[in-house]
Amino acid sequence: MFSLDHVVHYVKSPQQAIEMLKKYGLNAIEGGEHPNWGTYNGLCYFDLSYIEFLGIRDTQLARKVTDNLLVRRVVKNAELGEGLSQIALRTHDIKLTAAALKEKGFEVKEPIPGKRTLKDGSVIEWQLLFPERDQYEGPPLPFIIEWKDSDEARRADLTQQQSIGHHPVGDPTLSYIGFAVHNLQQRISEWSKWFDLEPAEAFLDDKLNAYCQRLRLNGADLLFCEPSGHGSARRTLESRGEYPFLVAISET
Repeated sequence: MFSLDHVVHYVKSPQQAIEMLKKYGLNAIEGGEHPNWGTYNGLCYFDLSYIEFLGIRDTQLARKVTDNLLVRRVVKNAELGEGLSQIALRTHDIKLTAAALKEKGFEVKEPIPGKRTLKDGSVIEWQLLFPERDQYEGPPLPFIIEWKDSDEARRADLTQQQSIGHHPVGDPTLSYIGFAVHNLQQRISEWSKWFDLEPAEAFLDDKLNAYCQRLRLNGADLLFCEPSGHGSARRTLESRGEYPFLVAISET
């Protein structure tokens, strides 16, 4: 039903993020402007899944946005400093997805249109859906995206533009997105049911000092981590709450 479309990382300067990734042999590019939201971005693709380095170009405009919960979150994140913010799941039928989420108890409003203006003046378009849930206090829920163009057309365009398939370091892939959580089993149970994801076996990660478990997802798995001691998962919980805190990239 879903694939990982992208993970959003709030940064003060997308251009600086692009330059940093290039030093590590990753192909990162300028994305474009979101004229209705006051934001702009840089992108790093791993096939159709990517990391979005999202910055605020016009703070006053961004603060006035009400329908795009991602922009509202990024404005809030700016007060906390740079860091991972939220993930987007890709669907090919946003209306059907909205109906399925409503059946699972989500509040779902009408999809909102989005677009990004590229340097050459061309425009990329999509639709966004922001499911919400009463009394939910876990990591930011994914938002849902449906692109105007098909996966095949987007892959062909991005390949022609050398946005995908051209990492100097080799052929890396997104392995997983890590989330810091207080209650591992509760979050695994919720997200696996809500988004039809298959859980793998739980394990103790000595490097993260946390009990972790994956949810299988096309494009990159989701890894939920409950701290067992001091480490990055615990630091995230103490500084930001239940939030994504890690993007793992591996070579194929």
